[in-house]
Amino acid sequence: MSEVQSRITLKSIKHTVWASRGTHCFQAVIYLDGKRVLNVDNDGRGACHRYGGVKDQTPEEKSRVLDECTQHASEFLKENRDLTMEVDGETIDMSDMPDSELLDWLITDLVNEHLCLKEMRKSLKKEIVIFDSKKNIFFYFEQKPTPEAMSACKRGYSDEDKYWVYLNDLSEQEALKLWRKSSA
Repeated sequence: MSEVQSRITLKSIKHTVWASRGTHCFQAVIYLDGKRVLNVDNDGRGACHRYGGVKDQTPEEKSRVLDECTQHASEFLKENRDLTMEVDGETIDMSDMPDSELLDWLITDLVNEHLCLKEMRKSLKKEIVIFDSKKNIFFYFEQKPTPEAMSACKRGYSDEDKYWVYLNDLSEQEALKLWRKSSA
């Protein structure tokens, strides 16, 4: 759900929290341009992702689509993401990473987005979620976000809410953008 969509999407994501240590423990199906092309998984112990073919796919077809996904991930990330990391106050440029690692990076980003979206949807159903844009934090009113409860909350805090954004009022994409920004 990022603003710029990749040709690669994930479906059938199964995440195992208890087994996730160095990385997410997950299984998913990779789609390229809406077509099911690969399976991907990680055992959650910090290693790279493993890519497997889908049903009735020859080894040659698997190799070809893996190469295509790898190339797309590299081009997509280099054009649309900041490929630097801050470690102990030092900026590390990661734009020269091997393309295979950039595919792992994109897949991990898609898994992270899926998990954030799942958590956000759950929260927005059961409570009023407010983002304070001045402090860059969330806070919650533990009330079901009915129209009446939302109106009462807005009336009750109208003097204090100059910097408040009610996530329950936003589109899912706008809310997720703030959710990920604050969760970063």
